[in-house]
Formats: sequence, structure tokens, C-alpha cells
Amino acid sequence: MPYYVVCEAGHISDFPYDRWCHKGAECPGVSNLIYRNNVPTPYILCTTCEASNYIPTSFKGDAYKDFFNQVSYNCYGDQPWKSGTSKCNCTEQIRIIRKEDSNSYFPINYSSVKLPRKKSQKDISWQNDPDMPGIISKYEKNKDLKYQSDRFKSRIKELIDDYEDKGITLTEYEIVSYINKDEVMHIDDFKRDEYNVLDQITKMSDYELNSLEFKQMVFDLSDIPDDYKNDSYYKIFNTISVLERLTVVTAAVGFSRVKPRTLSKEDEKYVNSLKRADGKYIATELKGEGIFFSFKKEWIKKNIENKDEKKRFIHTISHLMMKELGEVSGYPITSLSERLYFDDTKGKEMYGVLIYTASNDKNGTLGGVVEEGTLKNFLKNFRNSIDKAKWCSYDPICSQKEIDNEKHNIAACHYCTFAPETSCEEFNGFLDRGIVLETLKKIN
Repeated sequence: MPYYVVCEAGHISDFPYDRWCHKGAECPGVSNLIYRNNVPTPYILCTTCEASNYIPTSFKGDAYKDFFNQVSYNCYGDQPWKSGTSKCNCTEQIRIIRKEDSNSYFPINYSSVKLPRKKSQKDISWQNDPDMPGIISKYEKNKDLKYQSDRFKSRIKELIDDYEDKGITLTEYEIVSYINKDEVMHIDDFKRDEYNVLDQITKMSDYELNSLEFKQMVFDLSDIPDDYKNDSYYKIFNTISVLERLTVVTAAVGFSRVKPRTLSKEDEKYVNSLKRADGKYIATELKGEGIFFSFKKEWIKKNIENKDEKKRFIHTISHLMMKELGEVSGYPITSLSERLYFDDTKGKEMYGVLIYTASNDKNGTLGGVVEEGTLKNFLKNFRNSIDKAKWCSYDPICSQKEIDNEKHNIAACHYCTFAPETSCEEFNGFLDRGIVLETLKKIN
């Protein structure tokens, strides 16, 4: 039978066919249900008492909420993906979905670009010290004491003294940070590390930038091809580069149902974690290629005042470039993904985009994105993507839309800016052709 019962907290269980067939009443005998779907409207029949009830072909919104309240059918908190405890208390309103409905499962995957950092002798040795598991165990037991346990502190001091004798200087902060790394690291921390490398901010000598996992070629923006010297668009970019080799690690951290969610505090109760018993997540490692470009901070601040407008500007350009690369690179847009680097905090600004394609083949991909990311081709593709954004086949309706308060879109639709949701970090939110076209007018 094709139906499930779910709630926004992620619980899922079988549809209550028996209660539905008998409309909340009890069968006088032993129920024997038959599902008939070879008729215009499918129905359930009980051959014992001949009770029956039709099942609509679709359930929209909170349809049949009153029925479930009437028969006292609530969410039982079923969690069949977990071993051991499979139920929990839940007060969320249940919903009916079909097996093939897309809103039955929204994965929450987090990705990170693998940056091959050069390991010093210090990194190699002390983190693999045979006493570290014991120290971590003591930390877990004394976590609430905030490192005040005498035994915990004394063992750290012993470790520091041991390595000082070997000519390696350690601090208590380094050790505690290493032990606590699973808690303090956040997706934004990974992104900032990536951005600092890709935008040439960090100390490049700390990384293996020409390895089998990572190779970046940064273009000299003072050496613009003659054909594009009269095109002022290049002046808005701080960095344009191609990643000839790229390794992306993607972890399945959780999922939601009914609506797509994130790991934000607001969505916390609606997200089901996929962390294993050992505290780790299942992840995949893919190799590929990409294009990275960032915008000049001064130019962004001067021409765009509002934080949301800045995000729309950067995200929309990312989508326009993805759509253009989907036409010219040899890869369909469904094979491309974006990684947004955005932070408007003073002193910590990030305004950048990475567009990449990756494959589970150990040799990576075939070079079509890199070829279209060379300086001359990048400027050509950027110009073409902006020209195409000037007109949408859904205009004037698209260009005159009011802001969508749920996804924060303005002039954006499937015809002009939307990308496949598997390619977009924001589920096609924060998009607006208008802010892009209006802002770029100022430089010509």
C-alpha cells in the first residue's frame, strides 16, 4: 500500500489502514483488509464486516487533521532507522504522504574541500601519543568541571613535559582544542579555512598546493586579455582561479521530513541526526575540478548596503554562472555544485563562490570546467551569463515579483535563475536578478 504517516520531527510509521477503513470504529471480528487500486478512486475494504473507505489520490496540507484527532490517532514517535529504542514521545501533527513523494526525506549533507596541509613533526607525533585516548576519556568524564580535574590537568602537564624533552613545545590550549575539536568545529569554520586558502589570504607555505588532491591556478588580473580590457566587469573580482584537482568530502549528518531543514537552532527539533554510536558520520570522498572567484570587499560594501542583498547578489551570480557552464563545459548543470563563502561580519568578510563538479572515479573528471574557467573564457562566460539574465521568458511577472518571505527570493524563477536543488546550497533561496543587473550597471 502506497501511504505513510510522518511528522515534521522526522518520525515515520505505517498508515492506519484499519482505523481508516472502519472510520475510527472497531471491526466486530478480525479485520481482513484489501486495498483496491484498479478503480478511479482507490479504496480499502474489510472482507470481515464489509466496511470500506475511499482513499484520495492526494493529501494536501493538513487534510484529514480533524479525522485523526477524532479517532485519537497521534504520532507514536516511530524511528525505524534506529536500533534499540524505536519510539519516543511526540506531539507533532501527523501528515499523510505517498511513498513516492519527495517531501518524505530531505537529506542534510555537509561538504568540505580537502586542503592537504603539510604536517610538521609536532602534528605527526603528539596527536598519536598512546596516552591520548586515556586523556580524552578523562576529559569526557570531567567535562562539567571545565578541565579542573587534578588528574586530567596533571596528565596534560606530563604530556607537555615529555615533548619538551624531545624539543617539541606544546600548550595546554593546543591539547584541549584537539580533544574538543568535534564540538568547536562548525561548517562555517571549515568554509573560512577553505576561503582563506582559495583567496590567497592564509600562509600558503603551510599547504601542499600541487598534490594529487588539490591543485589551484590563480590568474593575474592585471594581465587581462585585449578583447576584455574595455569590459569593466573584471574590476569587481578579487580572485579568479581554477582548481585543476579538487577533493570534496561530503558527510550525511542528518535528515528532515515534510520541509527541508538545516542544523540551525531554529530547526534543531526537526532534524534527525545520523551520527553513529562512535560519534562519527558516514562520508564520501569525491575528486573533481572547479572554478573559484571572489569579489572585492570594498566594491561590495560601496555598491550594496543591505546584508541580504549582498547574499542575493553573490548567490544569483553563482547560479547564473552554473547555468552558463552547464551549456558550455560539457557537464549538465545537475553535475555541478556550488559552495558559497559569505560572511558580512566586519573584519571577517567573505564574498566568494566555488563551482565544481566531482566524481567517485579515482582519476576525477575530464577538465571541461577548468577549460571554461581560464581567464579569457571566464570573462566571456560571465558576460554571457549576465546578458542572458536581462530577460526571462516569464517576464514581466518574474521581474516585478514581491519578495518571497519564506525563501527570500525576488526576481527569480525556474526559467532564469533556479538550479537543481542538489546543486544549490540554499534550496534556491536568496536569488534576485534585479540586484545583479542594477548593481553591475554602476561599473559601466
